[in-house]
Amino acid sequence: MKKIIFNVFLLLLVSLSTAAQTVEKRTIINIDDLSDEQLENIPNMISHDGWVLIKYNGENMVLNLSNTDYRLSFSTNCANDERMPFFMIEYSENYRDGDYGGIDFVSSKIDDKEPDFLIDGKSFGNPFHKFENNAFKKFIEALKEAKTFTIAIYDTNSKGKTKLNRSIDFKLANSELLDSFGICP
Repeated sequence: MKKIIFNVFLLLLVSLSTAAQTVEKRTIINIDDLSDEQLENIPNMISHDGWVLIKYNGENMVLNLSNTDYRLSFSTNCANDERMPFFMIEYSENYRDGDYGGIDFVSSKIDDKEPDFLIDGKSFGNPFHKFENNAFKKFIEALKEAKTFTIAIYDTNSKGKTKLNRSIDFKLANSELLDSFGICP
C-alpha cells in the first residue's frame, strides 16, 4: 500500500513540475494590456505554430512566426474598404547574425521580387498583385484548409530570366485568425 501511495505522490509531483514549466503560448496578444516585463518576454508568450493576432492601439495585425528566420505579416480583411490586402516578409532576429532583424525582405508593396504562394503544392501566383476579389477569396479559403504553405521568392536577372531566390515554409495553426480585420497600409 505504501508503494502505491508513493507512486501516486511521485506521479502528482512530476505532473505539477511539468505544468509549472509550461508557458502558455497565446495566439491573441493585446500589447496595450501587457506590462514592461511581459513585453520583454513576448517571444516566449507567442505561439510559433502558425497564425497569431497582435492588437495594438485599436489596430489588428495577423502574423505568422512559425519560421525561425522570417516573420510574415498578413492583412486579408482590411478595416478600411478603400485599402488592399497586403503581406510582408521580414527577417527575424534569428536570421544569420541577427543584424537583419526587422528588415523587409519582400512585400506586396515591393516589386523587385516575384513571390509565388504555394498551398499544398498548388501555385496561387501572387494573389496580392493585380488584386481580384474572387480569386483572393479562393486563395484565403484554400489557405484556411491547407496542410502546407510555402512562399517561393523569385528574382529577375539582367536578362529578364527569373531564378528562385529561396522558398520559405510556414506552419498553419490558428487559421481562423485570417478572418480578423486588420491594418492595410
